[in-house]
Amino acid sequence: MSTTTQLSLRHLSAIFDSITRDIERFFETDDINQLERRFGALTLLHESQVEISKHIGMFAIERATWYPGQVQRIKEIRVSQGLPPEATEEERKEWTTV
Repeated sequence: MSTTTQLSLRHLSAIFDSITRDIERFFETDDINQLERRFGALTLLHESQVEISKHIGMFAIERATWYPGQVQRIKEIRVSQGLPPEATEEERKEWTTV
């Protein structure tokens, strides 16, 4: 049995805004629980944010004034946790087994 969920633009916009706030909260705490290392939390939230932006008719997210700083901050947090700046396939496999 297959189920299809359709989300309105309003729902997608709300999810996008929520993800943006969650990323900002991670930055405020410097990811003290190391959720990036354990679960890829920042990477997955960021990737979701980028994908959702494509479907809500948003401008190219890469052109947003805050975007480069967000990408840089995620890389800095990853490096501070002993991870490479960008997620590897090996990490991604580990996240799915947690």
